[in-house]
Amino acid sequence: MRCEGFELGGSIWLREVHQVDIDKVIRDWRISFGDVPPFGHCMRKILEDRWLRIHSLPDSKRQPEDDRDREVLLHRHNTVAAKMLGEAARCVLFFPYLHERAIAIPEFSYEDKWDEYHISAKEVIWQSGAHDDLILETAEWKIPQIVLANLAGGSAYAPYDGGADLFFACGEDFALAREQWKEWLSPHPSGL
Repeated sequence: MRCEGFELGGSIWLREVHQVDIDKVIRDWRISFGDVPPFGHCMRKILEDRWLRIHSLPDSKRQPEDDRDREVLLHRHNTVAAKMLGEAARCVLFFPYLHERAIAIPEFSYEDKWDEYHISAKEVIWQSGAHDDLILETAEWKIPQIVLANLAGGSAYAPYDGGADLFFACGEDFALAREQWKEWLSPHPSGL
């Protein structure tokens, strides 16, 4: 599957083109996350000592089926994203290179045995509730592979269809979050 083929649904987030200082984004990303590209599944493998996964819904249910599920999902995601990114914090949204007007960042390209992936970025301000459409479209697999990162704080939030991978700047934050959100974690020993 190619990233360019995904339907964007009603989200305006990835249709708008915003310029970012690519050199600064690359430099700041590498300070916080090294050479791993901003894809949650890649980050999870390389940064496993900083990684925690929460599930979007009780009993590891992957997709919301009704408004109550969406309410629970949005509560969990807004709660963890606000903690990870900081309320009103300047963040970078990394998303698949989906159209010719977006600026692909070659340094963050990634290739696996199935496909080649390219990433674009835009600056956003994190506000709980302001990004609900983006969260829901990611949860419903209308938008794949996004990562929101607070590059100044060294943390990242990577939602997916079933939960979110969280990447902490320090072990103390990781331990506190693991305890605080224990009801939202997978019972599987691997954390998946």
